[in-house]
Amino acid sequence: MSVSIQQKLAIAFSERKRRYFLQQRYPNKFTSAGLYATHAHLFEALEWLCKAQDKSPAAGALYSSYLITGGWQTPTIISTAFSLPAFQKAGSYLKRDDLLQRSENAGEWVQKQTIDNIDDIEADSLAHAILAINHIKSTNPDCEKNIAKLGYGLSKKLEGIDSSSIPQSLTPYSLICLALARADQPVGTKLLKKCQNVDSLFNISEKCLALLAWTDLAITLNLDSDLEQIQKHVEKLMLTFERTKWLAEKPKQNTSDQYCNISGACSLSILLFSFADLANDPRYLNAAFKLNEYLKNAHFDAYVPKTEYGAMRDNDPLHLRKYGGRYSTHTTRLYIDALLAEERYFHRDQQ
Repeated sequence: MSVSIQQKLAIAFSERKRRYFLQQRYPNKFTSAGLYATHAHLFEALEWLCKAQDKSPAAGALYSSYLITGGWQTPTIISTAFSLPAFQKAGSYLKRDDLLQRSENAGEWVQKQTIDNIDDIEADSLAHAILAINHIKSTNPDCEKNIAKLGYGLSKKLEGIDSSSIPQSLTPYSLICLALARADQPVGTKLLKKCQNVDSLFNISEKCLALLAWTDLAITLNLDSDLEQIQKHVEKLMLTFERTKWLAEKPKQNTSDQYCNISGACSLSILLFSFADLANDPRYLNAAFKLNEYLKNAHFDAYVPKTEYGAMRDNDPLHLRKYGGRYSTHTTRLYIDALLAEERYFHRDQQ
């Protein structure tokens, strides 16, 4: 898909206006948007993920992203595995069998791509495959043995490579450790220590995704001291958001441009809802509601072709950085998780 100069100018102009609004907004503006708004955003985001699966040339797989200037991008093991839990969680919560079936289809594709090709698959893809298949193991008797096989393959592969070579953008060390734990493989002390190096990660997106996996890992392995460290990171990020009302970063040095990596904001929202319960601290819950309102505002206030409406943008403002104009399945999946966390809170007394 090509975009005309006029369209690009229109996008840039609307984004500049939006950015000015974000910088000038009244700090106490945020209020709970209510369940109706949450449902509207949730259904639109789910519908777009369904499109990413239906339009894929491989049955069950999901395209990795949609670019305004380039259309749909190639399906990958990571994009499909990372998106699978959105179908499974939303299907279970909304009692929609069609979404549960989509998670099964995605899981089958991931297993076909990995189970007989372990030696040729990268460690990050194996880790994501294990975590995805773990979500559907209760409905598929073959999943348990496949998880064990992939876990053994991942463990052996890690012995033969330098773990620092694994891309941290979507596969932080904590996610690797969590995959090993889910597959009942030993998690080495050296790798566990690397989970603590959150501050060395490049941006808020990488940090928050690492913290999400680290939280699950700490709960799985009963690492109470790790949960205390994670809470300190979450507290720092929460205070940053409360002061500025968005999670602005500079894409490079010596520039006045600022952007918010939306996947990081989605991950932080999920963390805040989690620690509202884990720490029994209402400040986290209050910040989570505020952050979700910001995310909902970013969701529909964006240029995207009508046929692809419902996707969540990767960056705010949309046009910044080399991935400008990109809507990815992984950001949309995290956004769905953040919305489901809010929905579950409102419905917890009814469950």
